[in-house]
Amino acid sequence: MMRRKPDKTVVQMWIGEVLFLLLCEAIGVLLVQDKIGYTVGLVLGVILAMVSTYHIWYVLDQALDYDEKTAEKMIGTKYLIRYLAIIILILLLYFTGIGSPFAAFLGYMSLKAGAYIQPLIDKVNKKEK
Repeated sequence: MMRRKPDKTVVQMWIGEVLFLLLCEAIGVLLVQDKIGYTVGLVLGVILAMVSTYHIWYVLDQALDYDEKTAEKMIGTKYLIRYLAIIILILLLYFTGIGSPFAAFLGYMSLKAGAYIQPLIDKVNKKEK
């Protein structure tokens, strides 16, 4: 049976992504001239990263119900959807000028930062219990 509520790993990755957002925002506003554009791009990138985190978990959870070949095809197709989403976001920001495409990409990289920070967050969470 497929679950819709994300497990604790996804939530911990979201926490890591938000921490990455706060760090990048604190540093970025000191370095860039267009602070609003930078912030808009960064926030949109992190939001997309958080959606992608959930999407990755959801797709992998679904894939467990299929045979290996079907699961592999499904995972590959869903990967392309996430890849297109970041390309569309960057192009949208570039052509509209409402935010920084670079900052959006940086925000999307919070997906990686969240994955690296997650074990530390899990360890801290276990200490508190």
